[in-house]
Amino acid sequence: MGRSDLAKQIEDLPMEMEALRKRNEETEEVAKLWRNEALRPGNKRGSINVSTPATEGRTATRTRISASSEEARRLRVQLSDLQERRKCDQTEVDMLKERRALAEARRIEVKNELTRLREQMARLTTMQAGCSSPKERGTNLKERMEEAAKTGFRSGKKSKVKATPGRMARPDDDIAKANDRFGFLQDERKRLRALKKGGLEPLCQEAGIKYKTMDISIEEMAQINAAKMFGEDSGPTEGVRGDRSRGKAVSDDNNVEVVEEVPSDSA
Repeated sequence: MGRSDLAKQIEDLPMEMEALRKRNEETEEVAKLWRNEALRPGNKRGSINVSTPATEGRTATRTRISASSEEARRLRVQLSDLQERRKCDQTEVDMLKERRALAEARRIEVKNELTRLREQMARLTTMQAGCSSPKERGTNLKERMEEAAKTGFRSGKKSKVKATPGRMARPDDDIAKANDRFGFLQDERKRLRALKKGGLEPLCQEAGIKYKTMDISIEEMAQINAAKMFGEDSGPTEGVRGDRSRGKAVSDDNNVEVVEEVPSDSA
């Protein structure tokens, strides 16, 4: 049974109930008339005739009594028939009410199912919109570079520059640039590590380098992006000469923090 058939049956239920109600009223009126006729004096056996009885023969009296009993029996049969019809009508009304209740329950169930499917579809759409491929997540590199160039990364520690062999004291702008580059490298390493292997391989192909291991590829991509960010002219393997020297360079760059030298108050 389709949904349109259920809706049509629900619409026809009020008319059917109204027809049954009218039929029930007519049946009650007919039963009332027959009941009054049956209770009328002179129609039942043993009724008392108040008027003076006429002198009739014994045969006429028996005929009248026999006719009265036959009419009462016929009325009882008709009354029983009316009661049976009324009982059938009431049963039909109950069945129609039950069908209507079932149709209403099914309609509510279909409505709830439709609401649940809509919510599930909206949730899936939101998840698809919020989820993106690793390649798409890596396309905002230029925006991150511009943002890092605007904000910069400066250390607030008051300490002297660590002296290392072969390193000269830098001016203020060189120190700030070194701090910015250091912060940018840290952010790039975190971002590239979050991409995993599936997101790192396409970036290596775009940069023209070959994917080796996770740490090596992350360091190479971070150095390339830093060179692009700060305008340095370097190839894909800048600052990395072999696997061993590359690991040492990364360790030294991470352990040594270049901070701006702040003069003391006494000076």
